Amino acid sequence: MSKTTIPTGGITADAINATLIADDAINSEHYTDASIDTAHVADSQITAAKTSGVGGLIKTHNAYNASSVTTLTLDGIFTSSYGIYRVVGYVIPATDGAGIEMQLRNASSANFANDSDQYRSMTAGHRITSSSDTVESHTNGDYAAGHWKVNFGGESNSFDAPICFDMMFYDPLQAVVNGKNAHWRVSHHGNDGKLYYHYGSGIYTTNASADAAGIRIDMSSGDIKRHKVTVYAFEGSNAA
Repeated sequence: MSKTTIPTGGITADAINATLIADDAINSEHYTDASIDTAHVADSQITAAKTSGVGGLIKTHNAYNASSVTTLTLDGIFTSSYGIYRVVGYVIPATDGAGIEMQLRNASSANFANDSDQYRSMTAGHRITSSSDTVESHTNGDYAAGHWKVNFGGESNSFDAPICFDMMFYDPLQAVVNGKNAHWRVSHHGNDGKLYYHYGSGIYTTNASADAAGIRIDMSSGDIKRHKVTVYAFEGSNAA
């Protein structure tokens, strides 16, 4: 005769094994608080979807090349999934005195038009001289140009010194936005022997149909000897 009721005292320790437990049958109400530790969470199981509503950065793109390139293009890094992006990295110029020039690119991997000088940018910051502790202020800008001028004070390539940058982009892929906006911070060792730190901003003035899906980075002269760039999206910044 089979039993349908077994008193708790009649079940010995460890008598209920995996074969007696149906799949997907244990509810979370039976878990002891704080009982799920790191060892029981498999690698790569906490996805972006599971962090919805939680602030943070999501890595969406990574580019590294130890070889020289003429132009660095990052296509498809801005999507409709997010509205705010952070682009951080460095480039090492192959030519002494070169600086970063940046253009936006569309979803067809083509550069934004610059025939009518739609790019406007300005940069302000400080530099310290090589012979004293004097800190100097410095400014630069372009009201109508074919690219954003990201840094001033040409980089020194004698030490393979990088131009390090941290950039923010706001709703780059939104067709309703008239103009694309970004701002940045940059540090580098100049070919004049001075240490530079500066910040700047840029706007692309155009009609509302221009959606930026990527960026193009060139040096003002020569190639890019080496580069490392990572793109992050802000969780919760879903494009409007």
